[in-house]
Amino acid sequence: LQDFPSEREYNDYLEHVEDMIMRLTYSEGSGDKEVTEELTKLQKENRVRIKQNAEKRDEEERRDRKILAEEERAHAKKLMMLKAEEAREEERRIEEQQQREKEANELAAMDPAARRKYEKKKKKQAEAEAAAAAAKAKEQERLRKLATAPVVTYVPPPVPLAEVKQAAEQPSPDREIDPAARARAGGFKDAFPEQRAREELLASLFIS
Repeated sequence: LQDFPSEREYNDYLEHVEDMIMRLTYSEGSGDKEVTEELTKLQKENRVRIKQNAEKRDEEERRDRKILAEEERAHAKKLMMLKAEEAREEERRIEEQQQREKEANELAAMDPAARRKYEKKKKKQAEAEAAAAAAKAKEQERLRKLATAPVVTYVPPPVPLAEVKQAAEQPSPDREIDPAARARAGGFKDAFPEQRAREELLASLFIS
Protein backbone atom coordinates (compact mmCIF):
# COMPACT_ATOMS: atom_id res chain seq x y z
CA LEU A 1 0.00 0.00 0.00
CA GLN A 2 2.87 2.39 0.72
CA ASP A 3 4.06 2.07 -2.90
CA PHE A 4 0.82 3.59 -4.26
CA PRO A 5 -0.23 7.25 -4.23
CA SER A 6 -3.68 6.41 -2.90
CA GLU A 7 -5.74 3.54 -1.59
CA ARG A 8 -7.95 3.67 -4.69
CA GLU A 9 -4.98 3.02 -6.99
CA TYR A 10 -3.90 0.17 -4.75
CA ASN A 11 -7.37 -1.40 -4.98
CA ASP A 12 -7.32 -0.93 -8.76
CA TYR A 13 -3.99 -2.74 -8.86
CA LEU A 14 -5.37 -5.66 -6.84
CA GLU A 15 -8.38 -5.88 -9.12
CA HIS A 16 -6.15 -5.88 -12.18
CA VAL A 17 -4.00 -8.67 -10.73
CA GLU A 18 -7.08 -10.76 -9.97
CA ASP A 19 -8.30 -10.19 -13.54
CA MET A 20 -4.96 -11.35 -14.94
CA ILE A 21 -5.04 -14.48 -12.78
CA MET A 22 -8.55 -15.27 -13.94
CA ARG A 23 -7.59 -14.80 -17.60
CA LEU A 24 -4.51 -17.00 -17.22
CA THR A 25 -6.57 -19.66 -15.48
CA TYR A 26 -9.71 -19.77 -17.55
CA SER A 27 -9.00 -17.99 -20.85
CA GLU A 28 -7.80 -19.72 -23.97
CA GLY A 29 -5.96 -18.44 -26.99
CA SER A 30 -5.61 -14.67 -27.28
CA GLY A 31 -6.50 -13.93 -23.65
CA ASP A 32 -3.67 -16.09 -22.36
CA LYS A 33 -1.25 -14.57 -24.85
CA GLU A 34 -2.23 -11.00 -23.93
CA VAL A 35 -1.65 -11.63 -20.23
CA THR A 36 1.74 -13.23 -20.93
CA GLU A 37 2.80 -10.28 -23.07
CA GLU A 38 1.68 -7.84 -20.39
CA LEU A 39 3.64 -9.70 -17.73
CA THR A 40 6.74 -9.72 -19.92
CA LYS A 41 6.34 -5.98 -20.54
CA LEU A 42 5.94 -5.29 -16.81
CA GLN A 43 9.02 -7.33 -16.00
CA LYS A 44 11.12 -5.36 -18.48
CA GLU A 45 9.81 -1.99 -17.30
CA ASN A 46 10.26 -2.80 -13.63
CA ARG A 47 13.39 -4.93 -13.84
CA VAL A 48 15.41 -2.59 -11.56
CA ARG A 49 12.59 -2.25 -9.07
CA ILE A 50 12.00 -6.01 -9.00
CA LYS A 51 15.71 -6.54 -8.34
CA GLN A 52 15.70 -3.94 -5.56
CA ASN A 53 12.66 -5.53 -3.94
CA ALA A 54 14.27 -8.96 -4.14
CA GLU A 55 17.49 -7.65 -2.56
CA LYS A 56 15.48 -5.89 0.13
CA ARG A 57 13.57 -9.09 0.87
CA ASP A 58 16.81 -11.08 1.06
CA GLU A 59 18.33 -8.49 3.39
CA GLU A 60 15.30 -8.62 5.67
CA GLU A 61 15.46 -12.42 5.73
CA ARG A 62 19.17 -12.32 6.62
CA ARG A 63 18.50 -9.79 9.36
CA ASP A 64 15.66 -11.90 10.74
CA ARG A 65 17.84 -15.02 10.72
CA LYS A 66 20.61 -13.12 12.50
CA ILE A 67 18.22 -11.82 15.17
CA LEU A 68 16.78 -15.30 15.63
CA ALA A 69 20.27 -16.81 15.96
CA GLU A 70 21.26 -14.19 18.56
CA GLU A 71 18.08 -14.85 20.53
CA GLU A 72 18.73 -18.60 20.44
CA ARG A 73 22.32 -18.09 21.66
CA ALA A 74 21.12 -15.79 24.45
CA HIS A 75 18.47 -18.33 25.43
CA ALA A 76 21.00 -21.17 25.44
CA LYS A 77 23.43 -19.08 27.54
CA LYS A 78 20.67 -18.30 30.02
CA LEU A 79 19.79 -21.99 30.28
CA MET A 80 23.43 -22.84 30.96
CA MET A 81 23.61 -20.18 33.68
CA LEU A 82 20.41 -21.47 35.27
CA LYS A 83 21.69 -25.04 35.22
CA ALA A 84 25.01 -23.95 36.75
CA GLU A 85 23.17 -22.03 39.47
CA GLU A 86 20.97 -25.06 40.15
CA ALA A 87 24.06 -27.24 40.43
CA ARG A 88 25.70 -24.79 42.88
CA GLU A 89 22.49 -24.62 44.90
CA GLU A 90 22.33 -28.40 45.04
CA GLU A 91 25.95 -28.52 46.23
CA ARG A 92 25.21 -25.97 48.95
CA ARG A 93 22.14 -27.95 50.01
CA ILE A 94 24.17 -31.18 50.23
CA GLU A 95 26.93 -29.44 52.21
CA GLU A 96 24.41 -27.94 54.63
CA GLN A 97 22.74 -31.32 55.09
CA GLN A 98 26.08 -32.97 55.75
CA GLN A 99 26.99 -30.22 58.22
CA ARG A 100 23.70 -30.67 60.07
CA GLU A 101 24.22 -34.43 60.26
CA LYS A 102 27.76 -33.92 61.54
CA GLU A 103 26.59 -31.50 64.21
CA ALA A 104 23.79 -33.87 65.22
CA ASN A 105 26.26 -36.74 65.61
CA GLU A 106 28.65 -34.57 67.63
CA LEU A 107 25.78 -33.38 69.79
CA ALA A 108 24.64 -36.94 70.45
CA ALA A 109 28.14 -37.94 71.57
CA MET A 110 28.45 -35.05 74.07
CA ASP A 111 27.72 -35.26 77.76
CA PRO A 112 24.73 -33.21 79.03
CA ALA A 113 26.82 -30.26 80.29
CA ALA A 114 28.78 -29.93 77.03
CA ARG A 115 25.56 -30.34 75.06
CA ARG A 116 23.88 -27.47 76.91
CA LYS A 117 26.94 -25.29 76.38
CA TYR A 118 27.02 -26.14 72.68
CA GLU A 119 23.29 -25.46 72.25
CA LYS A 120 23.64 -22.13 74.05
CA LYS A 121 26.51 -21.17 71.77
CA LYS A 122 24.52 -22.11 68.65
CA LYS A 123 21.52 -20.15 69.91
CA LYS A 124 23.64 -17.01 70.42
CA GLN A 125 25.16 -17.49 66.99
CA ALA A 126 21.71 -17.79 65.39
CA GLU A 127 20.50 -14.69 67.24
CA ALA A 128 23.56 -12.73 66.11
CA GLU A 129 23.02 -13.80 62.50
CA ALA A 130 19.33 -12.86 62.68
CA ALA A 131 20.20 -9.45 64.18
CA ALA A 132 22.80 -8.83 61.48
CA ALA A 133 20.31 -9.77 58.77
CA ALA A 134 17.68 -7.47 60.29
CA ALA A 135 20.17 -4.60 60.53
CA LYS A 136 21.20 -5.13 56.91
CA ALA A 137 17.57 -5.15 55.78
CA LYS A 138 16.89 -1.97 57.79
CA GLU A 139 19.89 -0.21 56.27
CA GLN A 140 18.84 -1.25 52.78
CA GLU A 141 15.35 0.10 53.42
CA ARG A 142 16.83 3.38 54.68
CA LEU A 143 18.98 3.73 51.58
CA ARG A 144 16.01 2.90 49.38
CA LYS A 145 13.93 5.63 51.03
CA LEU A 146 16.77 8.12 50.62
CA ALA A 147 17.10 7.24 46.95
CA THR A 148 13.37 7.60 46.30
CA ALA A 149 12.68 10.57 48.60
CA PRO A 150 11.63 13.78 46.82
CA VAL A 151 14.09 16.66 46.85
CA VAL A 152 12.83 19.46 49.13
CA THR A 153 14.11 22.95 48.43
CA TYR A 154 14.29 25.24 51.46
CA VAL A 155 12.38 28.47 50.97
CA PRO A 156 13.12 31.08 53.68
CA PRO A 157 10.11 32.81 55.22
CA PRO A 158 9.34 36.28 53.86
CA VAL A 159 10.79 39.23 55.77
CA PRO A 160 8.12 41.64 57.07
CA LEU A 161 8.01 44.95 55.22
CA ALA A 162 8.49 46.91 58.45
CA GLU A 163 11.82 45.18 59.13
CA VAL A 164 12.94 45.84 55.57
CA LYS A 165 12.17 49.58 55.94
CA GLN A 166 13.90 49.70 59.33
CA ALA A 167 17.00 48.05 57.94
CA ALA A 168 17.02 50.47 55.01
CA GLU A 169 16.78 53.48 57.33
CA GLN A 170 19.65 52.38 59.57
CA PRO A 171 22.96 54.07 58.70
CA SER A 172 25.63 52.01 57.03
CA PRO A 173 28.87 51.45 59.02
CA ASP A 174 30.83 52.91 56.11
CA ARG A 175 28.79 56.13 55.92
CA GLU A 176 30.13 59.36 57.52
CA ILE A 177 28.10 60.43 60.57
CA ASP A 178 27.94 63.98 61.92
CA PRO A 179 29.92 64.14 65.21
CA ALA A 180 27.14 66.18 66.82
CA ALA A 181 24.57 63.65 65.79
CA ARG A 182 26.81 60.87 67.14
CA ALA A 183 27.13 62.75 70.48
CA ARG A 184 23.40 63.31 70.74
CA ALA A 185 22.83 59.65 70.00
CA GLY A 186 24.97 58.83 73.08
CA GLY A 187 22.91 61.16 75.33
CA PHE A 188 25.16 64.25 74.97
CA LYS A 189 23.57 67.70 74.80
CA ASP A 190 25.01 71.00 73.57
CA ALA A 191 24.28 72.70 76.96
CA PHE A 192 26.53 70.31 78.90
CA PRO A 193 29.87 72.16 78.28
CA GLU A 194 28.40 75.54 79.23
CA GLN A 195 26.89 74.18 82.44
CA ARG A 196 30.13 72.52 83.42
CA ALA A 197 32.11 75.77 82.86
CA ARG A 198 29.76 77.67 85.18
CA GLU A 199 30.07 75.01 87.87
CA GLU A 200 33.87 75.12 87.70
CA LEU A 201 33.84 78.94 87.92
CA LEU A 202 31.59 78.92 90.97
CA ALA A 203 33.78 76.29 92.64
CA SER A 204 36.92 78.41 92.13
CA LEU A 205 35.21 81.45 93.68
CA PHE A 206 34.26 79.60 96.83
CA ILE A 207 37.75 78.21 97.19
CA SER A 208 39.32 81.65 97.11
